[in-house]
Amino acid sequence: MSLENTQLDCIKRSRLSTKKEILNRAEMARAYLDGSLHSKFDLEKLAEAVALSKFHLIRCFKEVYKITPQKYFICEKIKLSKSLLRDKSVSEVSQVLGYRDIHSFSRQFKAITGIPPSMLYANELVVKMTS
Repeated sequence: MSLENTQLDCIKRSRLSTKKEILNRAEMARAYLDGSLHSKFDLEKLAEAVALSKFHLIRCFKEVYKITPQKYFICEKIKLSKSLLRDKSVSEVSQVLGYRDIHSFSRQFKAITGIPPSMLYANELVVKMTS
């Protein structure tokens, strides 16, 4: 069974064409979010990009990916920040990812990972110095 068929099975609609359309729109939304990780989350722009209402978009995205678009966006941003912290300071990463300030970034990073980004950054510096 392919990944698409598995995703189609989780969509609770009777018509196959409707399921495929929902999956297509959710994939479009995901691609849009992946391409905008360096900016702020904007549900209105996302909904406009995939030609759905905000509420229908959230419902469809969650049906396919089991997570809201905003939560997906935040998680992907944090994943990206982990790799950026290998070469950049916490302040630089927060700017690159479009956070309002370093405190907003640090708070969100810690909420998702359980550790502050400064701890990860410090660990990366130690690894670089000992290498």
